[in-house]
Amino acid sequence: MKELSKSFPEGMAYSIPFNPTTFVEESVHEVYKTLFEAGVLVLIVSSRTGGRC
Repeated sequence: MKELSKSFPEGMAYSIPFNPTTFVEESVHEVYKTLFEAGVLVLIVSSRTGGRC
């Protein structure tokens, strides 16, 4: 966009109102959190059943 903006008419500018990087970072964080919670639940269930499934 920086390169293209050089050819814009006088007074015209661009902006990026939505930054997908923030969304992706938050999504990855939620996936890690969910995996951690699932692992904890598996450990709890395994310890209560004595490892028998």
